[in-house]
Amino acid sequence: MTDLQNAFKDMGSLTGGFMVSHSNLMDGIKGVEPTRTEILNGITELESLVLDQNSTTIGITSEKNLVKSDLIDEAKANAVVLMGMATSDKNQVLLKEIGKYSSGLASKSRPAILKDCRWIYGTIQDNLTGLAGLGLDAASQVVFKAKIDAFDASLSAAQTRRNAVSKATARIKVVIKQLDAALKTMDLLVGSLLKTNAAFVADYMKVREVITPPSRKVAAIVTVMMEGTNEPLANALLESSKVTVRTGKSGRAQIRIANEGSDTFMVSRPGCEPKPVTVNFINGETTRLVITLKAA
Repeated sequence: MTDLQNAFKDMGSLTGGFMVSHSNLMDGIKGVEPTRTEILNGITELESLVLDQNSTTIGITSEKNLVKSDLIDEAKANAVVLMGMATSDKNQVLLKEIGKYSSGLASKSRPAILKDCRWIYGTIQDNLTGLAGLGLDAASQVVFKAKIDAFDASLSAAQTRRNAVSKATARIKVVIKQLDAALKTMDLLVGSLLKTNAAFVADYMKVREVITPPSRKVAAIVTVMMEGTNEPLANALLESSKVTVRTGKSGRAQIRIANEGSDTFMVSRPGCEPKPVTVNFINGETTRLVITLKAA
């Protein structure tokens, strides 16, 4: 009875449906070897898929954020030197262009960041003669180019990993269905023991109902508004080391995380001053927060 109880508790805790602790199942259910082996193989694959899926998703976010931050810092430093040259030459057209491509990089999409950094790099290459006295030369730009290439590669790698996550997710669905079918077959096999071992069947039926863990709502709804006017700000970026979301037309964004705790987000939007905000996440509750941004 205890082994079976634990088996079905484990089943519910891991998938909310059909995960079985194969060690408990092997000890608790006798005489159904083919079905038992099928479930054991399915569980082994499912556990591996879930672990791979989680680690891959975390890897995508952490790797991209590190490379992105490094590139933006380099681009901003180079843009400042470019602006100094344009100011000295009284080149208002170039100044405007530099401002367009270098401002608000942190709040832009990753493809836009890549495009803008390539523009900054190309503009430096076109003006190396005038920039030599300001500390920008061909040698210094090798580092900038390497960071651009690394960021480009991280975007490609992230897409490959996203594809891997999608593939794993699809396979998880298939395996869960297979496990469900195997469990139903096991029900029939155990049911056939009714005449010879009625007590065991009775115990089995008591614990057969899959125990689904209570739903955990670990989320926050954040509304971003313009300070002074309380106008909802659409397309505001909320970014932490773990999660990145944007607000919709109503200025609201929903953030979901796996476990309760706190996380610090940088809230930004073109035309506004960025603002760091710490959000507390509590199991079973939805945190609601209003953030105001000042005009830049």
